[in-house]
This record gives sequence, C-alpha cells and structure tokens, in this order.
Amino acid sequence: MKNILLVGDKWCDGNMSIGESPTCPNYVKSISESYGDVVVHSLFYDEAVNTYGKHIDQVLFEYLTRWPQDIIIFTMMGETPMLPSIQIFEKLYNLKIPVFLIFSDTGPGWGLQTINSIGDMVSKHVSIDFPSYPYGTPFPKRDNQLYLWTPMDMSIYFKPEAKDIEVSFVGSLRYGRRQQILSIVKDKIQDLVIVGGQRESQFTPENYASFIRRSKMVINFADSPAMFHQTKGRVCETISTGGLLLESNNNSTSSLLEKDKEFVTFDTVEELIEKIQYYKNHPIERDTIALNGYKA
Repeated sequence: MKNILLVGDKWCDGNMSIGESPTCPNYVKSISESYGDVVVHSLFYDEAVNTYGKHIDQVLFEYLTRWPQDIIIFTMMGETPMLPSIQIFEKLYNLKIPVFLIFSDTGPGWGLQTINSIGDMVSKHVSIDFPSYPYGTPFPKRDNQLYLWTPMDMSIYFKPEAKDIEVSFVGSLRYGRRQQILSIVKDKIQDLVIVGGQRESQFTPENYASFIRRSKMVINFADSPAMFHQTKGRVCETISTGGLLLESNNNSTSSLLEKDKEFVTFDTVEELIEKIQYYKNHPIERDTIALNGYKA
C-alpha cells in the first residue's frame, strides 16, 4: 500500500468566500480510481496559512515526520506566496522522495519560469493544459515535463440520459474578448445560456458540473491572456458529459482531439453563430461528433 500526499488549494484562489476548489477532489478521485492500492492524504496551502498561521514550508515537514509518504504531488495554483519555496523541493530531492508538480496554467511567464527554476529537483512537471505557444517561448519543453489533460471527478462529470440546454458557456467572464463574442452570439442565439464560473457565481463543483452535463453544446475559448493556447478543463468536462465542444481554433486541443470528428472549431464570431445554428438544426450530426469526443 502506497501513501500519496496531495498538496494543493482547499478554496478557489485560496479564498474561502469564493468556495471549495475542485482541484483536490478531482485529483483524489482520479488517483483513487486509477490505483486501488493507495491511500491519498491531503494538505492545503491556504488552510496552513489561514487556520494554523503557518506557511506550507513549515507544515509539510511536520506532517512528513508523523506520516511518511511514498510520493508527493503539488498542484501549482498560480503565482502566490502560499506555494512552497524552491528550498523545499531541494530538501525533498535530497530525501529521494518522488515529487510531481501539476500546472493548470503553463504560460510563458510564471508557469514556464517556475518549471525551469525548479528543473530536475522534481520527478515530473505535469502540464494539464496541454499548452501550445503560437507566439513562441524562450523555454523548450523539458525532458521531465509531461503534457496531459485535466483529471475528472466522474461522479459529477458523466453522460446523462437527457440534456435540456441547447448551448452554453459556463466559465469566467472576466476577459473582454469573451464578453464581446458572447454578447454578439447571444443577440443571435436567444437560448444561449451564459453563467459565470466559480469566481463570479460561487458555484460548488457540483453546481458547475450540472450546467456542463445539461448542455448539448458547450462553447470554449482556448486562448489565455498570457498569450498562449491551452486545453482548458472545460474541454474534458464537455466531452466527458457527452456534449459537443465548440472551441476557438487552436493547436492545443487539436493535439488531443480530431477537428470536425470529435469537436468543432471556429475562427470568427460569425462562424461560431453559423455552426451553432447548423448543429441545432442537424442534431444527428451534432450527437455523432459529441459521441466521438466522448469515446476519445
């Protein structure tokens, strides 16, 4: 029996008022379902600071002294002082404990800089956004860096018997380009459902997942404000629940799924509107592509 320690954020952005982060539950479920002979333990950056008044640097080794671990997985929640210091990774390396870092945003700035500063002190850097860099990056992919997809909690991301939302966008509306495109689409597609993500609507993971499950088509934008493309969590959430993914054209998701067979892309807002209308009127084609994505 192996002991795996998962270190991450308990609350979205480390902020209790926003609600529970889906990150750790997703990973705990995925690890437990994939490997039956493990015990998954959890530590939280934000809980260490807010409840115990200690940085994770202090809490981690106190924990390991009492409960030794075979593997440690850190979810790297973005540029925040709550994350472990580089000295912690050096100590774990010297103790020969396998360490895996998971990045959900592997941008050319903080993400890649962090990966390259930590380097070979960890076993693997895992980019779960399958990034692509159309504008280039000074950092080549490292030998100990993996590109993977977002782990899913299949107890809430499953294919339902029926769906009652024609098309939706479920996610953050903080970005101007998204707001502009969705506003234009909404004028033409009256039954488009737009709901903010966890930060705007304080959704629980189940509330959020329910909108994805209920949607026959889900709009997604692959571009990041950090000037790169990524396979966002919505990609796996949509195909796992049997919806048709409508996504802005990019080289990230198309490395995992086949265009026009397992998902559908668009380059302009006019093309997005046209494709929504087309697949509303051709449900068999829509459902065929959605099923191919689900099986992928």
